Amino acid sequence: QNTLEEKNSKSFSLAQKESGLQNKTIELSATQKNLENQSKKIKEELSSLAAHIEELKSSIKLSIQEASSLKQAFEEEKNRKEIILKSQEEAKSRLNDEEQSLLEIKSSITEKVSRLKALDKLEKSYEGFFEGTKKIMGLKKDARHGVLGTVSDIINVDKEHADMVELALGSRIQNIIVETPEQGANLIQLMKEKKMGCATFIPVEKIENSGRTEHLDKEGVIGHILDFINWDNRYTHIIHHLFGSTFIVKDIASAVNLMKSIDFPCSFITKEGDYISSDGILKGGHTQGSVKGIISRKSEIRLLEQQIKKEEALCKKIQKEADRKKKHLEKLSNELLQCEKSLTHKQMSYHEKDTLLREDKLKLHSAEKNTETLSSELNLIQEQIQKLKEREKDVSKELNICKSEASFLQKDIISLKTAIEQKVKDIEKIREGISEILSLIHISEPTRPLYISYAV
Repeated sequence: QNTLEEKNSKSFSLAQKESGLQNKTIELSATQKNLENQSKKIKEELSSLAAHIEELKSSIKLSIQEASSLKQAFEEEKNRKEIILKSQEEAKSRLNDEEQSLLEIKSSITEKVSRLKALDKLEKSYEGFFEGTKKIMGLKKDARHGVLGTVSDIINVDKEHADMVELALGSRIQNIIVETPEQGANLIQLMKEKKMGCATFIPVEKIENSGRTEHLDKEGVIGHILDFINWDNRYTHIIHHLFGSTFIVKDIASAVNLMKSIDFPCSFITKEGDYISSDGILKGGHTQGSVKGIISRKSEIRLLEQQIKKEEALCKKIQKEADRKKKHLEKLSNELLQCEKSLTHKQMSYHEKDTLLREDKLKLHSAEKNTETLSSELNLIQEQIQKLKEREKDVSKELNICKSEASFLQKDIISLKTAIEQKVKDIEKIREGISEILSLIHISEPTRPLYISYAV
């Protein structure tokens, strides 16, 4: 029985140990399963992170391309703005130049118009003419008198040669051109009756064409005076009568030498204003008076009219060009405004894309950091799982040993129980035999009872 109790106690200890080992095995399996679940979850997260990282890398790559394109577009727009600004400055400069030219031309036109009005007023009032000539010219509008104008009215001379022509004509510049001798006579009679003064008349139909003296090929001769005069063909014979034999020479000495060397009547005039008539009369020195300036005035009036007309045309042309440049400048201003708006938009787009790119890079860095952390955790869990498997293997081995010992012990216990039962039976038989003997010899039960212990 003591042996059985020892065996039972040992069996109980083995049962507790086996239970503990089984619990340990269960605990290890649960821990391993939990770790495997964690490992699976981490692997899923790593897979998700890997996909997210690839997505972020693709997004970053695309964002870099887009940001580069936006930056290039921004730089191109910036260059376009600089070109527009340069064109605008050049256009403004040209416009300012043209406006300045326009102001100068308008100022010049104003001056010339003012001068022209003053000269025209003198011209219409026949300033510088004799009193008789003035009064007769006042009758020009009445066609009955046949007044066509003065000699100065029928010729056109440029301003450079006007003084020479005036000196060559002398007082003849104020001669009045009429249609017929009768009209001239009638006007003379009218002047007598009304005491209008004196005047000289040249009738168109009675003046003979004396012709033009051919070119004088002599030293000191500059040219024929008619080469510097324009006139209406109607008055050719009068012009030839007045200037047909007049030449422009270098100086008065050349004029004297020419007068001596030729055998036909000629008149000579110098650029300085000295004059030798065909009959040898010399006129020169400093000339000043009412006669000089009449043709110059007419020449200046014609020149002013031409200049005004030319400058007005130029003014219109410049104004048109200035208006075109203003429109071009306005167009450039609109383009600049649109360019600045586009620049602002592109800059904002670039900054937005750059911000997104930075955020994606931060996300990528965070994802890669998380990947590293999770990979470390996964490696640690896998190491723990491996250790758990080894521990579970050891526990399983120990459990098997414990089970084997328990099995052998259980067999011993069963054998002991069988032996004890057999001994109890034997004791019972002995007791029964003792009881039978006692009954036979009539001996009562011993005072000290016989106690038999056994384990069930």
